[in-house]
Amino acid sequence: LNFTTSQNERLAADIFAASDEVADQNRGFALSIGFPVGMMRNLRKPKFTATASETTESVPFSADPDASRVVITVYREEELYRGITFSEVEFEFDTEIFILPDGIKIEVPDDTTTAAQTLSEIVETTTFTRITSGIIASQDLGIDLINNDPTITSVLENHVKSYLFRILMREIAGIDLSEAGFLFFNSLQENVIDLDGYKALREFSKVESIRKLLGLTVEQVSRAFEETTILGNRNFRKLKNSQALITLCNPQVKKEMNEYGQMIDVEYPPVLNKGKVENLVLQSSSGILGPETRKTRILSPSMFDRIFTVVLSPDDFEIDDAGTYQQEATYIQSSDDFDINGYYCEVKLGE
Repeated sequence: LNFTTSQNERLAADIFAASDEVADQNRGFALSIGFPVGMMRNLRKPKFTATASETTESVPFSADPDASRVVITVYREEELYRGITFSEVEFEFDTEIFILPDGIKIEVPDDTTTAAQTLSEIVETTTFTRITSGIIASQDLGIDLINNDPTITSVLENHVKSYLFRILMREIAGIDLSEAGFLFFNSLQENVIDLDGYKALREFSKVESIRKLLGLTVEQVSRAFEETTILGNRNFRKLKNSQALITLCNPQVKKEMNEYGQMIDVEYPPVLNKGKVENLVLQSSSGILGPETRKTRILSPSMFDRIFTVVLSPDDFEIDDAGTYQQEATYIQSSDDFDINGYYCEVKLGE
């Protein structure tokens, strides 16, 4: 996948990372909630078994076949002090709202403009795309949506936070928390390029200026990749497994005959090193993919309809029932030292 980040996204991610949502969180953590494929359809129109031989479909009064808003309710379970219970925390999202790669548009600082300084300003200048049944229904700035319906403010904020956290995670850890990062066809998540991309990479390695930039020779490209088959198509190349790459990073010892007719061990320098392997991983995951790889990845179904991430802290959960006085006193005294809690969530349709 291409992890290229635009200047607008970079500025927005920096603002988010420095905000109270992230920088000032006490023992903060993030939860990524994935809606398995078909979950939204079942929420909108659930099935009920009437008898052993009869299944009926009905839409109860609490369900809406056209609903797109969902409420994610997060619960905290205290593992050490079972008598203490906490109130839940809710987050609302709209499953039809997306932020496309060019959706984050904030003022880039120059001589005449001032960059956005707060998360709320980013929300106002972001373009939110509503996609219904695979068709773009509308594209609106956050400020226009908020002016039309002030109650949508928290929903848009949650979408922006989830999107920016995804940017941070893919840059820090190389993890894509979007729907495209979790495919049913696991082979497509490997470092794969198609034959056209492989040939192009080899050709680039022959050009001196590009070879110096990539740090790769034709031989190194050829030795690092091997043929693989995806969906019956053999025109793909993938990086060899870690053991094979480690072997290529070690000096090679070969038996050769010397000038006296004796067989001796001759050591050759390694074909690759750690830096070159990292470069190959980068090229095969976000560089030259080629049309076949792009087409095949697009056709591969995601495991989730939507994935949303929320940032939390144990302090966000207020004590609902303090239990005994001793439990409450002990908890308050030690709660800032460590967090041994369980967290879980439930999803329901919004209003």
